[in-house]
Amino acid sequence: MPPNPGAVSAVFVMEKDDYLITAGGNKITFYSFRNEDSIVNYYPKKKEKRKNRKQLVSTDRLNLNSNNHPICCFDVSRDSTVAAIAIQRFIQIWLLSTPELSKTFEGHTAIITCIAFAPNCEFIVTASEDKSAMVWGLQFGILQTTFKAHNAAISCLVVMMDSRRVVTSDREGFSHVWLADSRTILQTVQGPHKCLAVTNNMKFAVNRSI
Repeated sequence: MPPNPGAVSAVFVMEKDDYLITAGGNKITFYSFRNEDSIVNYYPKKKEKRKNRKQLVSTDRLNLNSNNHPICCFDVSRDSTVAAIAIQRFIQIWLLSTPELSKTFEGHTAIITCIAFAPNCEFIVTASEDKSAMVWGLQFGILQTTFKAHNAAISCLVVMMDSRRVVTSDREGFSHVWLADSRTILQTVQGPHKCLAVTNNMKFAVNRSI
């Protein structure tokens, strides 16, 4: 595979394993593992493709309006139609079928550390070194709620499968489970904070420290 134009800051694999998406420097790179016929017109320009014995790998890059600032993190909606990309303190919402910049959000006062779509694709949640997490509505492009219960920079977050509860973990090891619409804290625990995952049945959460 061709290299990214900068250090890779995030990696995403599509649900059907047909696309690998990486963020590096100020660009998003799409690696397609579909057959050549099925990727025609999926992205407007095919810049590079390599072929091995079993599969065709096609590469496209999304050039962002980032003034050469590196991408902090990104996420792709569950229906694979929209990407949310964090650059410094700003969030860009891109339509992947065009690709076209749809919305831009601004509200954090420090670098954004993590971003996640709600499974119902109605909102995204961002968290930052400013110790806050923000819920952004996608239909009208507005800030819905701001969660400020953390006393340290937030390092990771997950929006649970019910699209109501959010889990955020900070660098002091505190994790909060809270409601996206009201900011009500449901549970607080202390433990690892580097990486966070919640099972689809929402019964278990896994966190690690290294």
